[in-house]
Amino acid sequence: MENKGFEDDTSSHSQYTEGNKERLESPHDEVHPTYVYEDGQGDEGLETYADPERASLSGSSKHSQESTNKYDAAQPTTIITTTQVATHHSQSGQADESAMNGIKLPKYEDIEYEDIIEKQKQKALQDSKSGTNPFFIFFGIVLALGFVLALTLGLIFGESNDDLLLDKYTYGNAAVAADHQTCSTIGKNILKQGGSAADAGIAAMLCVGLVNCQSAGIGGGHFTTFYNRTDNSVLTINAREKAPLAAHEEMFVGTYNASVFGGLAVGVPGEFHGYYELHQRAGRLPWKDLITPSIELARDGFPIGGSLAGAINRYDDLILADKSLREVFCDENGNLLQENDTITFPKLAVTLQTVADSGGSDVFYHGELAATIASEVQARGGIITTEDLAKYHTEVDENPLVIKLDDYTVYSPRPPASGAVASYIMNILDGYNLSPDSVTSNNIGLTYHRIAEAFKFGFAKRARLGDDDFEDVEGVVEYMISEDAAESTRQRISDDETHEPEYYDGGEFSFKEDGGTTHVSVIDAEGNALALSSTINLILGSKVRGNITGIIYNNEMDDFSTPNTTNYFGVPASPENFIEPEKRPMSSMVPMVIVDRDGDVRLVTGGAGGTTITTAAVLVAMHSLWFGDNVREAFERRRIHHQLYPPYIRYEERTQEEILEGLAERGHDLQGRTTIAVVQLITKEDNKIYAISDPRKSGHGADGY
Repeated sequence: MENKGFEDDTSSHSQYTEGNKERLESPHDEVHPTYVYEDGQGDEGLETYADPERASLSGSSKHSQESTNKYDAAQPTTIITTTQVATHHSQSGQADESAMNGIKLPKYEDIEYEDIIEKQKQKALQDSKSGTNPFFIFFGIVLALGFVLALTLGLIFGESNDDLLLDKYTYGNAAVAADHQTCSTIGKNILKQGGSAADAGIAAMLCVGLVNCQSAGIGGGHFTTFYNRTDNSVLTINAREKAPLAAHEEMFVGTYNASVFGGLAVGVPGEFHGYYELHQRAGRLPWKDLITPSIELARDGFPIGGSLAGAINRYDDLILADKSLREVFCDENGNLLQENDTITFPKLAVTLQTVADSGGSDVFYHGELAATIASEVQARGGIITTEDLAKYHTEVDENPLVIKLDDYTVYSPRPPASGAVASYIMNILDGYNLSPDSVTSNNIGLTYHRIAEAFKFGFAKRARLGDDDFEDVEGVVEYMISEDAAESTRQRISDDETHEPEYYDGGEFSFKEDGGTTHVSVIDAEGNALALSSTINLILGSKVRGNITGIIYNNEMDDFSTPNTTNYFGVPASPENFIEPEKRPMSSMVPMVIVDRDGDVRLVTGGAGGTTITTAAVLVAMHSLWFGDNVREAFERRRIHHQLYPPYIRYEERTQEEILEGLAERGHDLQGRTTIAVVQLITKEDNKIYAISDPRKSGHGADGY
């Protein structure tokens, strides 16, 4: 799979900036490589660092030869305590020379990260010039053939073309939308066994943590929104990773690579803790039944899909240099596995079995398994201890964010998730009384300008948010979900022009871009709904895989902001997102459940793609609720994204000319991308359930019955 949808970034950029009020003569006008994120998101790598970390290719080779007889591989057994870790830091909180020496370029098994990073940059640059992505050519051909077939059948049998095209997405009772068909089917089977939406979501996401282990897994964390139709109650789960007790806000000053590669990048995982809290409140089936399908997958193996193959290909040098990664991602001859090869995770299967047999999540956070986890992370330069794991707790919120949009009610999680950002944007746009007429050729340019402006105001406020257990953000959040704020913001949106970033409140601080992620949406037969977004952050997380547990650990510490740093445009980092012990970093994840006036679920969505998650989820919801699109049409619509910095709109190739022209004539700078975000969507109308997994990520496919 080639990663560039445009032959030259400058042409796609200048096509709609020429003749604007003023072309921005800033460094972002230089030609930069376009990286395509593992989850389908394109980005230009314009931050203070080049960002091949998020780039991927699809691969095309043999069977993984990891075996359980390697459990006795060399592994430190000494467990360092939090107190001992803390002694490595000075009284002022600054890391002393002995403790922090080598952190910028961590070494393990003589892995030369600096050389590997440079190779990744060169590879990404080469990929960015390689032409149009064949996956999307193939996808377009399939869509076209499908349309012709549906039209022909409609003429022959007299059926509506729309009905025929929607048939494959339509279910009568329940549905699951994960980013891999295997996982959606596992979720569906759980529902058919009598499981709840919560049960199905847990089982499906555990599966995703295997088949797309580059994006998620039990070494990461998640946010969940669960809606109970019986009593119309809602709860959200915050199982986001935490900073270790020995962490401090200046631990990554001048050391970008240490927050991305190696043990120091690992936050305390919350995945299993959050699953069990959810299961206790909304599950029906035995805990073990939810984990068993993934145990079997990990033990028996499965064919590698395009997304995982792309991640293996992208990080070939690092995998080949790392014994633990080679164990699962290479065959017995040391060759990298390719697409459709069988991969197994027997060590991870044993870890999953241990948790399943225990009947809960405590075994992960206490005792022998917890000691092993701490040891594995410390062996790679990390500071997580058994005390960190024992102190981890999930935030359960029975009073999540709520906004009213005329006929609908939207539920989403509080910070550090981005529910407030999505709510603010939707509240602003709700006041324009948007309808199918808003996206006709005469009006669509203005409509998308208003959308872009709402995005800019939303992301300006995002820079003021942080973990609400540590930062006083309640006032900002209450403002963002208020109708008064939406109205006053609409008054500041000019229909005939855009403005410089300084115009948008809160734009004096920048936020740290996150990445990776995956999402599962579920509606069960009783009308309950689950939106679950999970991540290990960047591709393959910290690139640390446990030699004993088989866990691939997150690099969530990279989602914190660092003092005394600025982004590419000179904007200082947001203090609300600085590191503190046990703090959770800000996230763009926004699992949303939307219900109608009668309390019936109307829409469940969320996505993957770093900062573009929030805007993509909002766009899909808008097209479904306001613009009259069915699920297929909502996904065929090309997406745009604006996050204030960088100061231009990203748009997907094949975006309507009327949209681009309307944006350009109002002064927006535009940058083309192959894709923007990956979304999983379920809608419910007239007692029919429609479920779709975003075709922007290979291996897509919802399922239901």
